[in-house]
Amino acid sequence: MRRSALVHRFRSEVTPDGNTFSFLVDSGFVVALGPGLVAGTPLLERVLGRVEETLLSSVGALGVQQASLPASEGEALVNLLAHLGWAGAQSGLAALGTGFRETVTQAEDLSGLSLYRRLDIVRLEGGSSEASESAAAGDVVTAVLGALAELGVPGPERDESGVIRAGGAVVGHAVRRSLQQDPDESNEVQSGAAPHVPDNLLLLDLDLYAVVGVLAEHHRDDRGVCWPPACAPYDVALVEAAGEDVAARQTSRKLEAELETAGFAVLRDDTGEPAGAQRQAAERLGIPIRVLCGPMCAQGVVVVEVRRGGAVPERVPVAELMEWLERHSEYPLSSRTPLRRDAGRTRRLRALY
Repeated sequence: MRRSALVHRFRSEVTPDGNTFSFLVDSGFVVALGPGLVAGTPLLERVLGRVEETLLSSVGALGVQQASLPASEGEALVNLLAHLGWAGAQSGLAALGTGFRETVTQAEDLSGLSLYRRLDIVRLEGGSSEASESAAAGDVVTAVLGALAELGVPGPERDESGVIRAGGAVVGHAVRRSLQQDPDESNEVQSGAAPHVPDNLLLLDLDLYAVVGVLAEHHRDDRGVCWPPACAPYDVALVEAAGEDVAARQTSRKLEAELETAGFAVLRDDTGEPAGAQRQAAERLGIPIRVLCGPMCAQGVVVVEVRRGGAVPERVPVAELMEWLERHSEYPLSSRTPLRRDAGRTRRLRALY
């Protein structure tokens, strides 16, 4: 992706004492529309896409299948399973959609919005024994908590009441729902269902905007948000020297094609701004790795910088850059699959800091 083609705008300089929501607005991830309402830009959509991919992959490994609902909500998934005859209850269903909250706050963070992105999962807790019921439910909860930790969410946990917290904030719930408690409700839910109805279901919901808010809150510095590599909007930022440096331009375009083919999400800065301004833009976007294509490209060398952690910039031969990234990648390059450059679902860099 070329930065000049990115639908995004920096609002103002980031101030060290600004809150996380202001950082996200200033860096072009969200736009405040009014109390309790924000619009997410394509940058936020890429972050959300990686969060969603990681969560769905974790529960998908347990057999949970994804359904589609215009407005995601646990009861809607229960009714969907009922109309399907509970055939998929043992495997479970997950749905992404829009959640609605009646009580909202001012648009100061991402956890009190009236409309927000949420993930719902419903899975049968039934089985041949109580032990198997607890294991089935625990597997899903454990998988979700593990996925949140993989993304960089600090201290995700579920308390005894079923509330899921991370970084001191409530991000979801995981509770047992008995279908036999209320006969009238049970009859309504069972409409069109097969005769066998499970006794208990696990209902899990996550406020994905709250998850992103916690990530942004706990991964930031005085220059902006430092997205963990697992959920950053782009893996690598290519900074291209301004002016008539033909070698730098050719190198950046060559690296863009090679990295994208290898499965990295790349943002190439083609704005022609001074290198310092391009580096600052990459910092504010929270991109984990910056590759500076400057005068040394004539000698076949680029400079690689890590977004945070005080790492010293490294001079890396262009021919060895892929190997350098390979040493810091979660998966070997041989396992990478070429992906669509706009999919936002690429291989992730290991945490470098």
